[in-house]
Amino acid sequence: MDVYSKARDLGIELEFQDGQGNRHQVSAERVRAILDGLPLPARHPYLKSPVVIAAQSDDFRIATDPAARIRAIVEVSGGIPESSLSAVGPNFPPTLIVHGDVDTVVPVSMAYQLKELLGRHRVPFQGLILPGQGHWFDPAAQLQILMATAGFLVRHL
Repeated sequence: MDVYSKARDLGIELEFQDGQGNRHQVSAERVRAILDGLPLPARHPYLKSPVVIAAQSDDFRIATDPAARIRAIVEVSGGIPESSLSAVGPNFPPTLIVHGDVDTVVPVSMAYQLKELLGRHRVPFQGLILPGQGHWFDPAAQLQILMATAGFLVRHL
């Protein structure tokens, strides 16, 4: 399987749009570097993964269940639901928070609330608040998110 097929299977956006509206394909070298930087569960999503990509309230319920043995959370445009706030404590998994600063579906204040809560409990976290991005991300932002996610998971798994 070539590197582009593998990336497509993982849902990686292989094109981006520059500031002038021109579309470009991500180079094979860049895709290969991204794939090589991902930990095994992320490269092979059919394996049982210690990572939760939290995009909905139910994802946080899974992430906060001690039986799930989650080792990292990537929170995307969602914030943490009120019902899960009490689960955040010193043993909460390291969390990457990704949010657009002009999100009209879930306010960016939810991301700041989560950052403050994680910081208060000394939980390792990284915040990626993307300027000019809404609830859904453009291709250039998707690549930025992918790179940040790969780096975060490499550091925390």
